[in-house]
Amino acid sequence: SLPVLIVRDRRSKGVWSHPVPSKGVEHPWPAKALMNDLDMMGYKRLIMKSDQEPSITALVKAVKNGWQGDLIPECSPKGESKSNGEVERCVQSVHGLARTIKDFVEQKAKMTIDSKSPLLAWLVEHCGNLLLLCHKGEPHDGHTSYMRLKGRPWRVELPGFAECVHY
Repeated sequence: SLPVLIVRDRRSKGVWSHPVPSKGVEHPWPAKALMNDLDMMGYKRLIMKSDQEPSITALVKAVKNGWQGDLIPECSPKGESKSNGEVERCVQSVHGLARTIKDFVEQKAKMTIDSKSPLLAWLVEHCGNLLLLCHKGEPHDGHTSYMRLKGRPWRVELPGFAECVHY
């Protein structure tokens, strides 16, 4: 039920996902999370593409003013959903992975996770991390997004989500 901020780096194919308390800049967390993602990417100058939704426009403006690098905002044309296809696919990937892991945990624990559980917020963040650190998708070069960004593989073993949940 919380809004989710999903960020996609076109060059590395990295995906970051963050549950946020509200859309836009009503709360400082979305801007802070986005600036942390930009810092991890390591770019000093980038073009940030988004739709023309007022909450996203306000967030981009806040990040432009608060981030150390040079950020150039670019909005896709109104009513042109095809121009947002890459991000829409990332949204589907994060939500699909989250549903799969949630179903697995519910089956393993023989319980139902409430839709307002804070566990789901953590799950959304975890799914973005899994896609960034483990997914070897497009381009088919055998590298994860993290490897493309940092030049080396992630070496710290990640616990399974179900193992982190104490039933």
